[in-house]
Amino acid sequence: MKYTNTNNICSQIVDAIQNDDYDVPRNENVLPAHALFTPVKQTVLKQRHDDEIVTDVADEVWSLLGRAVHYILSKNKSEDVVIETRVEAPLIIGEKEYAITGKPDYFDTKTGVLHDFKITSTWSYIFGIKEGKIEWEQQLNIYAWILRQNGHTVNKLVITAILRDWQQREAQNNADYPPVQVVDIDIPLWSETEQHLYIMNRVTQLSMARSQPDNDITVCSERERWRKPDSWAIFKNSNVKATKVFHNQEDLAYYLKDNKQEFRVEERKGEDRRCTGYCSCNLWCNYFKDNYLRKEEACQ
Repeated sequence: MKYTNTNNICSQIVDAIQNDDYDVPRNENVLPAHALFTPVKQTVLKQRHDDEIVTDVADEVWSLLGRAVHYILSKNKSEDVVIETRVEAPLIIGEKEYAITGKPDYFDTKTGVLHDFKITSTWSYIFGIKEGKIEWEQQLNIYAWILRQNGHTVNKLVITAILRDWQQREAQNNADYPPVQVVDIDIPLWSETEQHLYIMNRVTQLSMARSQPDNDITVCSERERWRKPDSWAIFKNSNVKATKVFHNQEDLAYYLKDNKQEFRVEERKGEDRRCTGYCSCNLWCNYFKDNYLRKEEACQ
């Protein structure tokens, strides 16, 4: 990966971002957990085009702060706790043997509670509570499977979220807002069989994708793309605030039929939020090029 520094951030911060010493396995048969819960197409494209990807250091500041928090937490050593230690377990598919690896943030061997610490936005926390964060669920269950293969009993999965943009005033005035800046989220614990089947399936998909050209790799699902669907907002008279928002045209037509008032309708096009703002390899993705780059070029 290549870095730019368009905002002239000080060299100490730039050096810290560029010198990431996280121990990522390089053998293609040694698969880290993130390669199994990240979308398959994204994983393969990032590996293939790593030398071509350009990222600005300003976009990596939150990641740097996350690394700092994990470093501090890793100093809290104890006999009954596995902290920031890479563990692995073998997985055999047909005649091929893989090693599945992970680096759990904090696992208490006495209670069987596995914690993962996230530096995240308040919106991500609220969305995770309402809709669920499938990546968090997949990640922790992969870790749990690895720990189970190493003889540990895993009883509970927890995300400890540190909310980087939490505001005390909002917490005082909004009942739906998290009351404190550090919150725990219970994550569903799958059975060992469910974990094993998920990992087997992802490894198989990843192996197949590695043998395919970029454009032939299956496009990420809507959920993986963090798809925000199309919607239609209706406004009464000259109101600025929408009266209602609909996510399909049938409901919109039914409502307008039964409501004789004059409304104006505003169509709001959906967006793949991961593709447009959180994918470093989107320039090599045919889905992104077809749905975003070429549309931008056509408008110019």
